[in-house]
Amino acid sequence: MPVKTFLSSALAVGLMLGGCGDRLDTGAIQKKLNETNALAKLRQYQVAQNVLQNETDSFARRLPDLFQKEGGPPGRPGMIPRELAAAWGQGPNPVPLNGYLFADLTDNADGSQLDPHMQFGLCAYPAEPGRSGDLLMLILLDKRTMTISEDKPMSRGGHAIWARTYKPGDKPVTSWPSQAEFERDFVRLDRSVEDARALLDTVNTRKPAS
Repeated sequence: MPVKTFLSSALAVGLMLGGCGDRLDTGAIQKKLNETNALAKLRQYQVAQNVLQNETDSFARRLPDLFQKEGGPPGRPGMIPRELAAAWGQGPNPVPLNGYLFADLTDNADGSQLDPHMQFGLCAYPAEPGRSGDLLMLILLDKRTMTISEDKPMSRGGHAIWARTYKPGDKPVTSWPSQAEFERDFVRLDRSVEDARALLDTVNTRKPAS
């Protein structure tokens, strides 16, 4: 079984079982399935961005730019599903995808704009906090922080997936969190299967961010 398929399957099982207790809580299971699907869509977005940069030397600034109808720019039709493009929460009339909406990160923590040649970021957040999901998740890439060595190319930096709790009244993250915010509110998910399961359990029980 491919590593990515194993990771997705194992994480899905862990998400379904974690936090359900001794009784079958279909609402909790559905939320965890929604969270797992949103995590998979962030990975799909990452792949599409990497393909686009290989072709154009630039990342897309907006999620819908990764979806092109037939007859669009050659080489880039359907890089992401129509349903994912429609779940863009910064556009008119977004349609949640399995209970989640998505928002682009546009600014760095210092207020400067993301460099489209070096950075991208996407936020996945529940359309109905507490009902369709409990987690906000970010996928981020900042090539400015990468270092290269003979043993470990790109040994630092690269993409990272972060998560924190999301409650009613919260807003999607559209600016790159500061180091203090990462340390206070977020945990990383892009690690081993065991770490990911444990970290998601931690996020689900952590005090919601203020």
